[in-house]
Amino acid sequence: MTPSTHIEAGQEVAAPRQQITQEAAELQRAVSGGEVDAFVVGQSEDRKRVLMLSDAHLRYQLLAMYQEKQQTLQDVLETKR
Repeated sequence: MTPSTHIEAGQEVAAPRQQITQEAAELQRAVSGGEVDAFVVGQSEDRKRVLMLSDAHLRYQLLAMYQEKQQTLQDVLETKR
């Protein structure tokens, strides 16, 4: 391997390494910031499953409850017209 080939090979490795490092930092920021509710895990399509993070389901329950209440309120308002 010549010195110029060695430099080119090093540059080829550095770019993906930098991208992986950046993506890992973004993932850590998202998880730490509460932006991630769940992960899809599994080594094959037929073995994939969703792992929800602690308390993530509460947000969806609150949203569903809010939507129910909103619909009920709309129904009441429409019957009074």
